[in-house]
Amino acid sequence: MKNIGVILLSVISCMLALPASAYEDKGNFRQPFSVDSPWNKPLAAYGFNSSELSRNSMFATDNIGVAINSDTWSVPFYRAKRGDSVRKIYCYAQDHYVSLPFPADAEPAEGTDGHMSIMVPREGVIYEFYKFELPDRAKLCKIVDASGSGVGAKRGQILGARAYGGSATAGLIRNWEVRRGRVNHALAIAVSKELLKQGYVYPASSEDKHSADTYKGDIPMGSLVTIDPSIRPSSLVSQPLSILIVKALQEYGGYIVSAGGTNKFILYSDPDVSKDMVRASVEELQSIVPYLKIVEHKVVW
Repeated sequence: MKNIGVILLSVISCMLALPASAYEDKGNFRQPFSVDSPWNKPLAAYGFNSSELSRNSMFATDNIGVAINSDTWSVPFYRAKRGDSVRKIYCYAQDHYVSLPFPADAEPAEGTDGHMSIMVPREGVIYEFYKFELPDRAKLCKIVDASGSGVGAKRGQILGARAYGGSATAGLIRNWEVRRGRVNHALAIAVSKELLKQGYVYPASSEDKHSADTYKGDIPMGSLVTIDPSIRPSSLVSQPLSILIVKALQEYGGYIVSAGGTNKFILYSDPDVSKDMVRASVEELQSIVPYLKIVEHKVVW
């Protein structure tokens, strides 16, 4: 028994000695979700070959504008830290409350969607909010396992706070990734409702409520979007952020998770990414439109 007591004291001492960074880094904040998540799994790991990734263009017309939602209509992603005060949030569409450590600088994205996500490392979860109104009110609140798949486990399951049914945090281009010059995950994509078709596909587990009336196109929610990996990115674009985007679409693809804009193909970055860099990339990303492909996923519901 004496030896057990010594061991327990040693374990407790080690835990107390952990630096604050150990508390803060726990929970996949830099890259949420499991390695088997469709968000983190390279296309090659699904068994796609080059011929499958070089099929016809996604759009029948090149009259499609490219946008990157950064500070507006994006998803700011925060990490709760030791010492953050607990805030009780009323989720009015669900008529219930959630309580979590709330970073003092946390605020929702500009725009009517009001998305915001907060990771609580000690719980290993991400709190996702839709139409958040400071200080303590949101239309929808979802709690997502940061080490899970980031998508619904079956058709009809609403896991996160986004139209496709999965995590709203997934697929963001993060500022630390831009500084590193590489994105090792799939990208979140929105297209206009006039381009979408009712009837979602994996990994989407849902779609917009009034899709039967508002979707007018032939692209299902959840569709996998790629660029032929044999194309040299620098032959299409030159800006560092643009090249990073092309490479991510070639290696991981992107998934359509939401509807937005008019005749738009929209990507998402966090608000910390340089606005000048975003602006410069948007100006040239129009050139990738003819090279965007819709590929049938190897996984089906």
